[in-house]
Amino acid sequence: RPGIRSDDGQRAPRTVLCLGDGGRRVDLIVVWQRGNPLAGPGLFALSRALTAPLLAADPRRCDQALNLDGGPSTGLVLNRQLAARVALQHLPLGPVPWALQVRARAATPPVP
Repeated sequence: RPGIRSDDGQRAPRTVLCLGDGGRRVDLIVVWQRGNPLAGPGLFALSRALTAPLLAADPRRCDQALNLDGGPSTGLVLNRQLAARVALQHLPLGPVPWALQVRARAATPPVP
């Protein structure tokens, strides 16, 4: 159930943490408008969108979501190997004092 009840008219790039599968999955979602680094969705529209499947081919959705700082500090920087395969990158427009780094977890053998 979305916690945002009305549209305040403010549009900006957004960074959201999304919990799914009963808290067993965390998705980091970055939303902006390509070609306009200051444009993005309002919180009302974003909260509604997060209750639906995140991608058409993927039925996952957010059980709970937390909007992190948005606007000029929203950015997405990919490592070189991934950046070579993906054409998306959104650099923050100003200094960012905090960042989230996402890495693949090293495979560990199952415990007998």
